[in-house]
Amino acid sequence: MSRLNYLPAVMSILLLAGCGSAGSNGGGLKSVPVARVHVGIIGLVRRSPIYPVARPGVENTAPLAGARIVVAREGRETLGVVESDSAGVFAIVLAPGAYMLTPQPIDGASYPNPPAAQQVVVPDDEIGRVTFNYDTGIR
Repeated sequence: MSRLNYLPAVMSILLLAGCGSAGSNGGGLKSVPVARVHVGIIGLVRRSPIYPVARPGVENTAPLAGARIVVAREGRETLGVVESDSAGVFAIVLAPGAYMLTPQPIDGASYPNPPAAQQVVVPDDEIGRVTFNYDTGIR
């Protein structure tokens, strides 16, 4: 049997291994170190602006830790929630397919304001990437 015939079974096992009971991140998905994701989604969560006046050459964004992102199969059930780390990064192992990622408000506060949901496609044997920019309201 070729290696490709095993791929669907392996991906199902990896997807299930990444799932668990609702924990401190409030969902059934487990964020893993970026280096462990070979098929799945790697995301970056930023907050901006961080200064009221933008200056050329000066970064006006910063990582947003603790942002909760709801992950659902496109047009299907919610798989769980992942949370960004101190660098604003999250990484999850997922089978190839289309997923809808929906950023949640931070502790029910108005700001930083969560961005719109985004569809992310995980190609075969690849990584889907996404960036979310929460609006701080600083002007």
